[in-house]
Amino acid sequence: MKKGFSLIELMVVVVIIGILAAIAIPNFIRLKDRAKESEVKANAHTLQLVAEDYATLEDGMYPGTMAAVATGYPDAIPSTMKNPFDGTVSAYMDGAAPAEGQVGYDHPAAASAAAYTIRGAGKGANIIITLWPGM
Repeated sequence: MKKGFSLIELMVVVVIIGILAAIAIPNFIRLKDRAKESEVKANAHTLQLVAEDYATLEDGMYPGTMAAVATGYPDAIPSTMKNPFDGTVSAYMDGAAPAEGQVGYDHPAAASAAAYTIRGAGKGANIIITLWPGM
């Protein structure tokens, strides 16, 4: 009597492992994308805190651009904010149409406007979060 596994038993194991891999790998890829989009949301909330802090220092006026904040208050925007999709430091931008992984800061043209809109773009540059003052 020989001991060991037959060819059919080994094939069944290979098929089961293949089915498990076919289910697990796409879920793992989606999990990575969701984690990156969560980082975009965290960056958006950080930018909102920067805008609110700026307004506190500037008598209630929100910054016209984030570039103005970076110039006037260089320590206000954390240097750790990175684009989670490509790893670059350009995690934020001025304007309403951010690219994938970026957070866009948009301020109305009227310099006295006490408002802003912050939008974060996830995978494929789809807007996944929008923030306004008081949110």
